[in-house]
Amino acid sequence: MRTCLACAIVIASVCVAEDLAIQPEGALKQYADRIAANQKAVAPFIERALFYLQIGENKKAIVDFTFAIMNDKNAYAAYGGRATAYSMDGKHEKAIGDLTLLINLGRQVADSRMTRANEHVALQEYAKAIADFTEVIKLRPKSHQAYLSRGNVHLNIGATREAIADYSAAIKLKADLSEAYFKRGLALGRLGDASEAIADYTSGARYDASGEALAHLFHANVNVKTGDYARAIEDYNQASAIEPNNSLILFLRASAYQRQGDADKAFEDYSRTIEVDPNHIAAYAARGQIYSERGERQKAVADFTATIKLDPKSANGYLARAGEYVALKDRSSAIADYAAAIDVSPNSREAHFGRGAIRSESKNFPAAIADFTQAIAVAPNDQKSYFERGVAYSKSGDQKKAIADLTRAIRLSPNYTEAYGARADAYLKNGEARNAIADYTRALRANETLAEAYGGRGFAYNRVGEYQKAVADFTQVLQGDSKNAEYYFGRGEAYNGLKNYRLAIVDLSQAIRLNPKYAAAFSARGLSSGELKDYSKAFADFTQAIKIDPSLAEAYGARGLIYLRQNNRNGAIADFNRAIKLNPKYAPAFANRADALLSTDLKRAVADYTQAVKLDPNNHQIYVKRAAAYNRQRAYAQAIGDLNKAALLDKSNAAIYVDRAKTYSLAKDGRSALRDARTACELGDCALIRQLERR
Repeated sequence: MRTCLACAIVIASVCVAEDLAIQPEGALKQYADRIAANQKAVAPFIERALFYLQIGENKKAIVDFTFAIMNDKNAYAAYGGRATAYSMDGKHEKAIGDLTLLINLGRQVADSRMTRANEHVALQEYAKAIADFTEVIKLRPKSHQAYLSRGNVHLNIGATREAIADYSAAIKLKADLSEAYFKRGLALGRLGDASEAIADYTSGARYDASGEALAHLFHANVNVKTGDYARAIEDYNQASAIEPNNSLILFLRASAYQRQGDADKAFEDYSRTIEVDPNHIAAYAARGQIYSERGERQKAVADFTATIKLDPKSANGYLARAGEYVALKDRSSAIADYAAAIDVSPNSREAHFGRGAIRSESKNFPAAIADFTQAIAVAPNDQKSYFERGVAYSKSGDQKKAIADLTRAIRLSPNYTEAYGARADAYLKNGEARNAIADYTRALRANETLAEAYGGRGFAYNRVGEYQKAVADFTQVLQGDSKNAEYYFGRGEAYNGLKNYRLAIVDLSQAIRLNPKYAAAFSARGLSSGELKDYSKAFADFTQAIKIDPSLAEAYGARGLIYLRQNNRNGAIADFNRAIKLNPKYAPAFANRADALLSTDLKRAVADYTQAVKLDPNNHQIYVKRAAAYNRQRAYAQAIGDLNKAALLDKSNAAIYVDRAKTYSLAKDGRSALRDARTACELGDCALIRQLERR
């Protein structure tokens, strides 16, 4: 074997090429023998290192180059060779170290800087790469490769105009440099200069016949960016004619067809892409989307499953398949896919939101709220997550948190009609009927066909006693939804409020026909019949309501009143007791039980009135009744105190002043009695003042 240091300087040297003609075992034995003969030699180590590089044994090459350097620190070829070995082994920092040493020693400076620049590119240290390419250009101003390489870095970091300048310089030095034309065309396309870009792609293809398909491909991409999909498809067709089995061309043409609105042709090209490249993830995903849009859910599932098998660490496949499972009403599979998406991408807003929506539909509100909370943590300005969490809070009974979330959704999106409707629902559940009316009204301004908003506002109007408005809203919504039992019930309650009991019975009976298990409708119809003094029908309706829903406190309370009107005090008290047990905050049950106890247990009656007052402190009638009980106990001061409160709550009620005048008379305060009697007369009841004046 020939021994020469020169053959170690160039990797593809003749001597190594000759050695490669020998079987590797034989060549390596010869190198080993030479090294054994002189372990301080340099050339055998370099030559064997080069041999190792040629056969892909990079680590062994590094070791031999290192031995050569240890034997001769001035073996510059060993530094260059070791840098190459480090680079091939992916150790770019160490390669840069060896190349820097050569540069500092002034050896092969231009070549070393060129190589070091490429190492910086591999490490994405683009500023350092540009600096090295610039120094190479200073040393070799006619190096078209240096301009081309620096242009590539500029293009990669988005310095498009600088890239164009470099490509132009490279072309000026080498007019047939096809890569520079192609890359300059790409840069010009980014700047929106479609005609110049196409001219460069054409020139590139002229100098490199193998790049003709690529030129058409670039032409097509420029046309796609300008929205001219028809011309883009023509270019893709020409590219495909040259390379019919090129999956990239097929896929891009499919995308252009899809953007043009031709889903059928897009589908054909995506399918062809998959035939050519069975591992083309994007083609499976795109075809799956077309299957989904066609309603072919199972086929869509199959394509999205293929994307998951090809890339199990991508959340997109799981998310897409989960969407299909949702459409197929396969909640468990959808939740499993959303969970898998979260496993691979814990900060996926879509996965947390999707799983939260399913959990909310399944009435698993705590879990749904947790998912929506996570979605909000990932995307703090996502109004939909706030909306869905607000709805979940409302359905779980936490109206204050619901209102807060829905308010946040509205602030993020002031025209969010659904959020106004949902917040109105929450306000209504929270007893804030006026706020509910305001929100329902805003929702209806945005969309006057919203049936739910008319219905919700009707119930809110009932709460505030604006029964005529409630009737109007329920009538409006029933015109488009005549089979909705709840809206007939709501209008029936409004008619009860207007004391139009016969119309109330008509609507409540219709609600019952539509929903024979509607306990509240039976109870409300019972109230209507009771007001019409048809106690047998009222009693029957209350009893039926209780049978359907034994927890309906209002039905027990109302039936108790029927018992009381029929002088069945024991029956009345039993029903009032049951109502209070079911709802300890049901003020009317305490007040009515007090009425039942008044003639038999005055002390307990006063206690019940007192509890009713605590629960409903703005009801003047309860104060009037307790005052009457106090009068029976001759507790006139307490009675006057209650009547004072009643008068403050209803200043125009003559009956209150009559009662207080009579109480003053019992308390021997004639002057105050006369004053109240006169006030009552001013309000329209003069009977007492005449009686007192006659005395």
